[in-house]
Amino acid sequence: ISDSGLYELQYKDYIMDNLRLELPEKRALDLKTIGNHISRDSLEKYTKALYGVRQRNTTKGLRNLKATKELIKNHFKRLGISTYTQLKTFTNYTAENIIGKIEGQDPLKLLIIGGHFDTVEDSPGADDNASGVAAVMELGRVLSEFKFAYSILLIAFDLEEEQLLGSFSFVNEGGLMPEDSVIGYINMDMIGYTRSDVNTQLIPDNFDKDFPVAYEFVKRNEFRGDFVVEISNKRSRHLVEAFERAAQEFVPNLKFTRLEVAGNGESTRDLRFSDHSSFWDAGYSAISLGDGANTRNPHYHSSEDKLLDLDYVFMQNIAKAVFFSTLDLAKVQEQKTVCVLLNQQ
Repeated sequence: ISDSGLYELQYKDYIMDNLRLELPEKRALDLKTIGNHISRDSLEKYTKALYGVRQRNTTKGLRNLKATKELIKNHFKRLGISTYTQLKTFTNYTAENIIGKIEGQDPLKLLIIGGHFDTVEDSPGADDNASGVAAVMELGRVLSEFKFAYSILLIAFDLEEEQLLGSFSFVNEGGLMPEDSVIGYINMDMIGYTRSDVNTQLIPDNFDKDFPVAYEFVKRNEFRGDFVVEISNKRSRHLVEAFERAAQEFVPNLKFTRLEVAGNGESTRDLRFSDHSSFWDAGYSAISLGDGANTRNPHYHSSEDKLLDLDYVFMQNIAKAVFFSTLDLAKVQEQKTVCVLLNQQ
């Protein structure tokens, strides 16, 4: 553990653990096996590397933010992903949205996948949101092995905990160009906390009236906190349907339920508290995937949001479903390399 409080990734070990073997020719995609490239061990490694208070108001938090940004940028660059940042000044802090682009045959048609890396003060942010950023990093590792018809942007957002300023800046202040055609944004925020005991999933007031289908699902599931919460709106149905198709076909053990809000969620404001709503408000399609935040995780926004509570298999299953939905939405063309994990042989 470094003096910054972050677990350090040793990239020498990373390269040895992850062998990229160039293929001499195109090969048919074997969808039954390529999902196994999404690695539970990699997700755990990235999450531990990100772990630590990442907040701008303390010296330690600033140091951890700097280390986190370098970690993510170096990760994308080592994968050969085109990497750049979008800067935003907020009080005396320079925020950075870190963007990796896997360019498709149509460079202007974009599928965007992301999560935020900042935390609230005093929280080491294991679930919120090292879990989501670890999934973005792992998706970058595996998606970089393929060619697509459309481009993929992988984004680690800053300042989510400051009224979504990082994602607001991205969609409104130059992150997207007028000529870009956005397929949609898939947000991952708190994807690591599960509980299999009955009555571990809390239900907000009026949930049964606002979302009767989801309520019946949770009731049949005996209020166990072991499923993905999908937040969507009508404009974004194609995204959530792609995720559900992928989950049903390739990750059958992953439970999920959909919460489709009216409009941009103005009447259900608790479902707007992540970066997907910046995209909604700018007129783009977006969904958010998570574990229910404070309706499940008792350590939400606290100093107890720690690594020992994370379910890495759950994280792996969500990342797998996002991976397969990305192959669909971005129109995978071919596999250009074989991604072999030596430590799984």
